[in-house]
Amino acid sequence: MRSLLEGVLEFSRCGKYNESAEVIDLNKLSHGIFESLTPPAGFKLKAAGIPNVTIEPTRIYTILYQLIKNSVLHHPDPANG
Repeated sequence: MRSLLEGVLEFSRCGKYNESAEVIDLNKLSHGIFESLTPPAGFKLKAAGIPNVTIEPTRIYTILYQLIKNSVLHHPDPANG
């Protein structure tokens, strides 16, 4: 429940960041987020060839973090990633 509420709060703040857009390497960011979550053994992130984007860093980090975290948490076969 706490995670759900934190996600709603993050979403409500999405339009309130005053950051300048930067070129972001989505491959590097995705892998960094994945490793920071310390996924179970056997989990691998297959992300390659994703283009760079120009966006506010906090916004894209928040989106990717939630997507990757949910993928790990709700995987149907966590033992095999």
